[in-house]
Amino acid sequence: MKSRSLFISAKRKPFTVRQKIVNFVLFQVGWFACIFGGASGHVLASVLFSLALVAISVWQTPFKKNALALFVKIGLYGLVGDTLLLQLGFLQFNSPVPFAFLSPIWMWTLWILFASTLNQSMAWLLGKPLIGALLGGIFGPLSYIAGVELGAASWGNKSQAIVLIGFIWTIGMPIFLFWARQVAKTAPYPEKNRPK
Repeated sequence: MKSRSLFISAKRKPFTVRQKIVNFVLFQVGWFACIFGGASGHVLASVLFSLALVAISVWQTPFKKNALALFVKIGLYGLVGDTLLLQLGFLQFNSPVPFAFLSPIWMWTLWILFASTLNQSMAWLLGKPLIGALLGGIFGPLSYIAGVELGAASWGNKSQAIVLIGFIWTIGMPIFLFWARQVAKTAPYPEKNRPK
């Protein structure tokens, strides 16, 4: 019986179903806020609002410091990938703040928003890099297509952009999931459930 209780505590998940649902909803709201900001020019308001949503996700995580490091790494990956799309002329972002030669800050915020889901609403993908790569290769481009349709960006070369976006996400997702899994391993246990 004792060994069984240790097994259960070792497998304890740090987030409830309710927290995961809240995290998913916050991501969707933040996504639309950033896209609206990019399309309308209300960048500062949309970024601050979306970062406030990220802060809510960080507040409910038991591994805050390592979660922030995860956000930075994924944000930098997104910055490089989106700037490559921009510099190749495949995609033009509206509201290019703060620098026209980089992807805009509202896109950086989108990547951070996405990172906030990996150990919460998307935690079911942890340890499944191939599925993550497949889903990234499909839904990554679809997200950009939706953003363009909503007026946040415009295509320079649509077909080449979609291929490159798919590549960026197919390669990125297994890396993101590996980073996120390392963060999840740092989750503290409540004292009463801590393995002895």
